[in-house]
Amino acid sequence: MKKPCQIVFSVRKWLRYAAICCVLSLLCACSSKEYKVSAPQLPQRVQLNEVQQFRFQNLYLESIRQRELGNKDTQFTLLQSAQAINPSAAEVLFDLSTLYHEMGGIMDSVSTLTGDSLLELAVRLEPHNNHYKEVLAQRYIRQYRLSDARTLYDQLYMAQPNEEKLTILKSLCEATGHFADAIYYTEQLERYQGVSEESTIEKYRLYSILGDNENAYRVIEDLCAQNPMDLKYRVLLGDLFLQSGYKEQALDVYHDVLTSEPDNPYAQLSMLAYYKTTKQDSLYNLSLRNVVLNPNTQNDARSEALLGYMRIGLAERDTMRALPLVREVLDSVSVDKDLVEIIDGYLQLQSLPTDTMKVYFQQLLRAEPDYDNARLWLLTAAVQQEDYEAILKVAGDGILYTPDKPIYYFYKALALTDMENKTEALETVQRGLEQYEGSESDEAFGELFALAGDLQHEKGNNDMAFANYEQAIKLLGEEVSICNNYAYFLAVEGKNLERAEQLSKHTIDAEPQNPTYLDTYAWILYKMERYEEAAIYIDQTLLQTQVAQKEADSTVLEHAGDIYFRLHQTSEALRYWREAVKKSDDLTQIRSLKRKIKRRSL
Repeated sequence: MKKPCQIVFSVRKWLRYAAICCVLSLLCACSSKEYKVSAPQLPQRVQLNEVQQFRFQNLYLESIRQRELGNKDTQFTLLQSAQAINPSAAEVLFDLSTLYHEMGGIMDSVSTLTGDSLLELAVRLEPHNNHYKEVLAQRYIRQYRLSDARTLYDQLYMAQPNEEKLTILKSLCEATGHFADAIYYTEQLERYQGVSEESTIEKYRLYSILGDNENAYRVIEDLCAQNPMDLKYRVLLGDLFLQSGYKEQALDVYHDVLTSEPDNPYAQLSMLAYYKTTKQDSLYNLSLRNVVLNPNTQNDARSEALLGYMRIGLAERDTMRALPLVREVLDSVSVDKDLVEIIDGYLQLQSLPTDTMKVYFQQLLRAEPDYDNARLWLLTAAVQQEDYEAILKVAGDGILYTPDKPIYYFYKALALTDMENKTEALETVQRGLEQYEGSESDEAFGELFALAGDLQHEKGNNDMAFANYEQAIKLLGEEVSICNNYAYFLAVEGKNLERAEQLSKHTIDAEPQNPTYLDTYAWILYKMERYEEAAIYIDQTLLQTQVAQKEADSTVLEHAGDIYFRLHQTSEALRYWREAVKKSDDLTQIRSLKRKIKRRSL
């Protein structure tokens, strides 16, 4: 028998119900022709008698206790009861507004609206409560009601001046387009922080936005006067002249600075901007070379100048314009990592032949030997070209500079394996696996464990090989090629055939037409003495080999012969064994096959 339903009112339901009623009453009060949200009506203040006051205080204090305990449902009920006794209690309205905002949910606009109304009422009832006022101001900022927020912060600052409120006021003035007021508040901030380069530059920026060049010049001139030994402010004054169209005055300033300090990076970059603005391309190009190829140029200035030149080329769709200069820079001056990264990013945009790109990336590595991006690019190119010597060189350097990266051990070991140096390959893999503890490169180390399994199996260390395969599967998931190798080697050894079948079944489910995976599954079934099933899959292996327009190798043919022999189809078995002899170039396998043919037995 079903239990009778119980009616449960959660706070969320109460909130939505009360909020909807509130909004509906507002809508009903509005004209049908015009919808206008007005400020909530201020509740009439009531004079409580002694009993009511006692009851109200008990309810409110208990609501605070329940809030501390995290019981918001109970808190809400207590606040509702307290509000019924004293509708003009600002503290109750404030706490209720907090509950609406916390529990109404992001998508619940009705509850949010109710919470905002209650908060506004609390502020109007207690206009001197700065905490309520600041919470409301923050709500206005989140709602992008920036003018309302500024009004409240003006009041808050007047009541309690401090640096934090000034900073917010300045931001609000700027966001609402009151730049003159933003300047005023910046100057007020200087009373707390002192006059600084940052505040002066900020005033300069704001005056520039207002188009007040006179005051913009004044603040920069003041900065120059305060810092007579720092020429960057003189350059900034020149930049202001240039931006305002006073090109001759700008040039005089730049020349004055460069006369005092020929390698001043700010003046060098500003001169480049001057030549570009005045369309003096030949002087721009000459000045650019002087900046980027001068060994005394600071690296920041060199990077900025070269980056600007690259951007000009890209904007004019001449993407390779900077390449000759890039090569000169790499050949003639010492560069830092920031410039190497800029050049790397620029090279990646080009469509250059691989061999040409190789030259540039090799230069980058000579300039910055531990720059891993360039080394990885060179490693990828060497792998694609199957250049084993290059792989060994690049991967070896990678191990030297970044010994914690498994990719370098993997490709060095792979190259050594293809070069038939499997002993050194296994040693390389083992050194790489020593870096595994604490690494987050699970996928890369998974590949390294899989390669270790292959190499250990070839060495005859089967238990170690199988342990490595299990670790690889743990890190990579059931990657089909690893599962196939592991399953086949288990079958060859006749160990844990149930695990072998599980792994192999996964591979043929993933790639049902792959003859290699079908052969492995057939051989595992053979080892499990499930000969009829094995025949089905060995036939599929031979069929998919033909579909792929390939010839079955001697191992597959021998497997077919062994399976059909177990099914007592000796003539079929002999046919497959004889074909296997013709295909094999392994003397041990040939002797074994001839013995089977001669004896007509396994």
